[in-house]
Amino acid sequence: MVYNDLVPKALHTLARNTLREVPLKNILLTCPKIKWFAGGKSPTVGSDGVEKGKYRPGPYAKGSRLQG
Repeated sequence: MVYNDLVPKALHTLARNTLREVPLKNILLTCPKIKWFAGGKSPTVGSDGVEKGKYRPGPYAKGSRLQG
């Protein structure tokens, strides 16, 4: 099993157990951008603050409730 599979499972377990009383808005998740966005490319944001382009989740974000 590779880290791309282990990390999401570990985060899920952490959220379900140790951090279950902590609201998601109070949790800060950091990881390499390439693991959160497919190819490391997040959608661009225009001057009006609106995302342009499609959000494509990377291996850590697939199936996550934290994704956009």
